[in-house]
Amino acid sequence: MEWHEITRKVKPFPIILIDSVCIAFRDYFTEFHDKKTRIENYRQAFGGRGISEKDWQNYVKMYKDNPDKITVWMQSWLDHFTELKDFCEKANKMNPEKKSNAELKSLMQKFFDLQAKAVVFAYEYHPIGQIYPEKIMSFLKKRTNNAKELNNLMEIILSIPKPIEMNKEKESILKIAVKAKKGLSKQKLRKEMETHAEKFGFLGMYIFRGDPYSVEHYEKELKKLLRKPLPSLEKDFLKEKNRFKENQNKLDAIIKKLRLSEEEVALINSVRFALWVSLVCDEYYTMYSLFIRPVLVEISKRFSLSYNQLTEMQIHEVLELFDKPLTQKKLNEINARIEDHVLLLEKGKIRLLTGKELEEYSRPYMQKLNEMQKLELITGETAFPGKAKGKVKLIKSIHDLPSFPSGAILVTGSTMPQFVPAMKKSLAIITDEGGMLSHAAIMSREFKKPCVIGTKIATRVLKDNEVIEVDAGKGIIKRLK
Repeated sequence: MEWHEITRKVKPFPIILIDSVCIAFRDYFTEFHDKKTRIENYRQAFGGRGISEKDWQNYVKMYKDNPDKITVWMQSWLDHFTELKDFCEKANKMNPEKKSNAELKSLMQKFFDLQAKAVVFAYEYHPIGQIYPEKIMSFLKKRTNNAKELNNLMEIILSIPKPIEMNKEKESILKIAVKAKKGLSKQKLRKEMETHAEKFGFLGMYIFRGDPYSVEHYEKELKKLLRKPLPSLEKDFLKEKNRFKENQNKLDAIIKKLRLSEEEVALINSVRFALWVSLVCDEYYTMYSLFIRPVLVEISKRFSLSYNQLTEMQIHEVLELFDKPLTQKKLNEINARIEDHVLLLEKGKIRLLTGKELEEYSRPYMQKLNEMQKLELITGETAFPGKAKGKVKLIKSIHDLPSFPSGAILVTGSTMPQFVPAMKKSLAIITDEGGMLSHAAIMSREFKKPCVIGTKIATRVLKDNEVIEVDAGKGIIKRLK
């Protein structure tokens, strides 16, 4: 079977999430989408997640045939994720230690059902990002053939249309910095920083892993800001506060100047809404997994498991904990999954491979990997133009982010909200994942960083500290000896 890799995070996501994706594609995809389109084959394997090439072509066709459904389906994604987040936030306020096994099991059944209905939309931005930015570019070219102007137009159109939590955090800490410069007392400043960390700390983790940013983390960020004079901080605060209104004014001016049709404007607005929803839901992943964590920790304790072991269990295995004891054989299997695994949905059946099965399944891939690593030139798509030459810093998980050095070239499978500090410090950004609506593409435009996306193989070819040359405008990465 030919596979189309959709996204790559290098390290596999927890099975407690990916099993839900398998269930979602099997049980809910047609309920929430075009009834004719099915995703029958999906896998998490070798650090990436993808669907069969046949399913991918059907997925793309579904969106090509239904441009009027972009907003409808993306709103459904947002609604389901909001319901999941709100449920987990409510669960966070209860005391799981006082709940009976039956009550915890019932809560987890509801959680897993909501999670599956939310993640069934998890990859929508990929077919949208493949089809519609190119379509927008095609009708812009009819109005202007100036390459620089076209790039500027697309940059405005594909900018973040409304604030997400990342933007709100930046505005919030700038506001605190302005207050501090004006003489806010230490006691009140500490209180404001505690509130800030409580509200935005989740940005430090991602989907069941990592820990929230602490007050101390944000105090370090504040200390850097306070090196600036007050007028400069006030200017930065107002710029951040007004940036979305200014971007919308720029977009309105483009629409008027180019005399775009109602249909063209509607498509632009749909794509911008899809872009925004994808970023909001990316943040919601972390919010809901942080909210539900105390429940998962309590379940882990009751059944003598570590938190990591519990998150590497399939949905039915977690629910079965409440009815029968875990065998040593099953525990050994779970430990093996933490090391490596492949999780497959194949025509309605879900399989989890470890040990000899995994070794056999991996053999063709390992042969391809050996050939990949000999390549001296890698190509991808331009997310933001520019050139850079420097050392590679390979990010395999969020745990690698704190050590990211300023001026390195960030190479990763795909970026997430937790990558933002490293992206700001980077010389350039390279990802395996593609799509003009991917997180890396959006943030590279935001920070004006040269960025090549959709390389598919960069994380498996490039090595830490090797020197490379990036020509993002041409989508080329050259390994230098």
